[in-house]
Amino acid sequence: MLVVLLSSMSNIVAQETDTLRWAEALNSVHKYNKSVKLLQPYYNNHSSDLYAGWLYAGALHKARKFNKSQEIYSRMLRMFPENDDLKLDFANKLAEAGAFDEAANQLSEMSDSLPEEYVFAVQKTRAKIFFWQGEYDKALAGIEQALTMYSNDPETINLKKDIDFARSNWLIVDAKYSEDDQPLKIITPSVETIFYHNTKLSGGVNLSSPVFSRTNGLYSSQWLNGFVQLQFLRPKIGIRLNAGAIKFPSFDYDWTAALHIDKTLLKHMKLGLVAERKPYLATEAAIDKKVMQTAFSAYLQWSNPNGWMGTASYDLNSFPDFDNKYFTVSAWLVTPELKASVFRFRIGYGFNYSDSDKDTFVAKESLADILDNWDSTTVVDGVYDPFFSPNEQAVHSAILMISILPTKDLNISLNTNYGFLATAKTPYLFLSKKNSGKVYIDRKFYDDSYHPIQIDGKISYQISATFGITGYYTYQRTNFYAINLFGLTAILHF
Repeated sequence: MLVVLLSSMSNIVAQETDTLRWAEALNSVHKYNKSVKLLQPYYNNHSSDLYAGWLYAGALHKARKFNKSQEIYSRMLRMFPENDDLKLDFANKLAEAGAFDEAANQLSEMSDSLPEEYVFAVQKTRAKIFFWQGEYDKALAGIEQALTMYSNDPETINLKKDIDFARSNWLIVDAKYSEDDQPLKIITPSVETIFYHNTKLSGGVNLSSPVFSRTNGLYSSQWLNGFVQLQFLRPKIGIRLNAGAIKFPSFDYDWTAALHIDKTLLKHMKLGLVAERKPYLATEAAIDKKVMQTAFSAYLQWSNPNGWMGTASYDLNSFPDFDNKYFTVSAWLVTPELKASVFRFRIGYGFNYSDSDKDTFVAKESLADILDNWDSTTVVDGVYDPFFSPNEQAVHSAILMISILPTKDLNISLNTNYGFLATAKTPYLFLSKKNSGKVYIDRKFYDDSYHPIQIDGKISYQISATFGITGYYTYQRTNFYAINLFGLTAILHF
């Protein structure tokens, strides 16, 4: 009888050991949800086992079940309050989950009289917390202190590189070419510098010089912008102020300005407000005029790299010199990433609605020129002058996002937004006659349905730690026009 009992106990112990080993194996191949499912009943029966609880809490964290993970860590620390390794691991897990204040509090409870390797680990973890919070100057001071203790630690050396990169200055050179069927061709070279001053302040200058090709010749413009970026870390508010001047192709001059404010509400949620005074140069009719617009926008953004992503926004564009304006209400939402080898997929839905106060669709030619060449088959051609004015335009679209990550330095993406149901009131022009017999150009609208599409492709390659290039392409087709845009961007950190 005793032999049977001992044999049964031996089998139970072996099974329990096999459970922990199998969980370790699952963790090693990143199958954390399966590991959690395996460990949960085991932990329920062995809640006082330090290793089992530690393994379970770690698997929960990797499975992104942060609240439950923190609950198990806290319970284990109440049972093993003197275990400095457990305290340090919990602090790291809190920091990785974005609970920076809780992580800092956990580190502050560790004794200053610990052996050097623990003091080093604490200092390195504090530097990580400062870095992830955006406190780059404090992070640098902390990591440099850690390096005085262990100068060859690979993780610390890499963190120092990341901090130096975040504190670097930027030089961005961009060139793009666009061609649409208005017809209008634009070549736009630009250069931008960003100078890091400290954690809270950076600034820079941007210069762009678009060249426009129309049927009647070439036109150029120059736009100079200076900007200051402010970061208030505790309230989680970012502010960007722009001020500049532009020379129009018509040789008119005007001033430009912008204010961008964003506030982080939750870990993945951000509220943004934008006010701008800027030129409008998107239509052929606007090229040889001075067209300024005042734009206001507000958006609420949810951006979770490991989950759902989406944005809801409202935009108002006003043209005071033309006593006109239009607005757009839009929203989109995409699923969490679906992964297959080096491929990443997201699918989703988008909607936008736009309308304007007054229609800007006018005849290309004067009434006199139209009458000179008039016959019964003549169509009165029109253009949007000076800006495109949407009329009760509603678009329901399907979204597909594809990313390809063949190496850590190469990133390829292709995003498609296809309007499967789009309607608008589209204007058309015709000759009409008043009761007096006077001929004039009249305008009416018809219910239009169409299928707009936008395709964005991008290839980015990081040539070195401080230099990368990106090639990009956009195709867009609306009920107004179709456009192809090609560009190349080079970014140097120094």
